[in-house]
Amino acid sequence: MNWPEDFLETPAFDLVARALARAAEAKMIGTTVSHYRIEERIGSGGMGIVYRARDTRLQRDVALSFYPQRGPPTAKRARRLP
Repeated sequence: MNWPEDFLETPAFDLVARALARAAEAKMIGTTVSHYRIEERIGSGGMGIVYRARDTRLQRDVALSFYPQRGPPTAKRARRLP
């Protein structure tokens, strides 16, 4: 395992949370959601994680964005999505 340089100063909870997030992201690679086969992680940020996926119907690459689930879905959250 590659430890960050500041791992002694970082709370253990943060290190475990990061490790679990990486493991969850890795599980997505190779899975199929609807007719999209997830190929690789492109990036992540405050709004979620973006993956490069293959549309198996149209045979082209697409970007899929998965938003973090923070509690139950609400009408307010739904309005924020395009």
